[in-house]
Amino acid sequence: MKKLLVILLCFSSCTIIKTVSSSEDKQEFKMIAKKNNKVFISSNDKSISQKIVNYTKREIEEWGYWIVTGVEKEADFILEIDIIQIQAVSVIEISAKFINKNNQKAFYSIKVEPWGSSLIFNTTKWSVEKIIHTRIKPFVESIN
Repeated sequence: MKKLLVILLCFSSCTIIKTVSSSEDKQEFKMIAKKNNKVFISSNDKSISQKIVNYTKREIEEWGYWIVTGVEKEADFILEIDIIQIQAVSVIEISAKFINKNNQKAFYSIKVEPWGSSLIFNTTKWSVEKIIHTRIKPFVESIN
């Protein structure tokens, strides 16, 4: 009989590293991240970056707010998603950053630390879904 790894993740802490605060930043963010703009999704994690990009792409496309492009030059902005894992099984941190590709300015940067234990088998996928739906989506909708 195969053993099933059981992990529960809850967002135990959420750190907003950088947010859109000034009216200039708000206007610039609204311009690059407005509905139907093109987003290029990237990840710096060498071992699982394609999985992160694919999961993020699927969540963004299901949301339907932006158009995902695989060509950075076509994009209006970059959404960088990075994950720190232990033993390729459990996510200990996920971060997201909005970057204006024209001037490399980071607008909104958030770091979330999941923890716990339940029936979540794919912690990378779960973490991407949660940061999109509980942090990014509400933030973007509140700005626009």
